[in-house]
Amino acid sequence: MSLAKVFDKLGEQIVPAIASKVFPDLMYVMRDELTSDGAGGQINAGQDEVDNGDLIPCTYEPISGSKSIVGDKITSKMSYAVTFPTNQFGYLLEVTTNDRLKVIARGNQLDKIFKVSTIGNESGVVYEAICELEN
Repeated sequence: MSLAKVFDKLGEQIVPAIASKVFPDLMYVMRDELTSDGAGGQINAGQDEVDNGDLIPCTYEPISGSKSIVGDKITSKMSYAVTFPTNQFGYLLEVTTNDRLKVIARGNQLDKIFKVSTIGNESGVVYEAICELEN
C-alpha cells in the first residue's frame, strides 16, 4: 500500500472513527449567507450554520494573547489553535478564512466563536485553524 493510500485511509476512516475520543469538544462551522440584493449583486444575510448533519469533534487551545489600554478601556486579543478532522460524515470538510467556528460550551462556560485567520491541512488527517476569539 502506498504512503498516499495510508494517509487517505487514516484521514477518511480511522480518524473519524476515533475522533470523539481524541477531540473532547464539539463545534460547527458558521458561514456568511449571501442573498441577492435585487440589483445584480449580493448582500450578507448573516451567519448560517453549515449543514454537516452533526457536530464536528475538535479541540482548541490558546496560542497567544495581548492586552492594551486605550483611554479607560481594556482591549484584549486572544489567538487559538482549533484542531479537527479533515474528514467527517463521509466527506472532506471545507473550511475557509471567511468562516467562523462555534465551539459548544464546556461545562458552565459560554459557547466560543472563533474567526478563522489561517487554515492548514496537516498531512490530510486534521485541520489546524489559527483563529481569533470573538466573544
